[in-house]
Amino acid sequence: MPVVDTFPGATETDFLRSTNVDHANAARLAAGLSRLPGLVVRATPTNMLFVTGEKVLVDGLTAWLKEKDILVSGRYGLRLVTHMGVSSSDMDLVISAASDYSKQVDA
Repeated sequence: MPVVDTFPGATETDFLRSTNVDHANAARLAAGLSRLPGLVVRATPTNMLFVTGEKVLVDGLTAWLKEKDILVSGRYGLRLVTHMGVSSSDMDLVISAASDYSKQVDA
């Protein structure tokens, strides 16, 4: 019996393993983004994190990431959510793209 409909055929063990990886990926992403100037990162003990900062910086970062096919959302900041479709190397790509944006803004 599936744990949830979005994981057809998944066992409870599969779901818990995926959840633990998602939470670790979110923590990895939070740690990387928190090193960038001008961003305030609020990590949660889940697979979500929230990023705030000056509106122009956050809006610019959102557009920059979208150009790199990295989608983030949020009305008053960014909401980033990890899930079983993303890997730890994907977190590194997001951190690298955000770092590149930060360097461009500082230049």
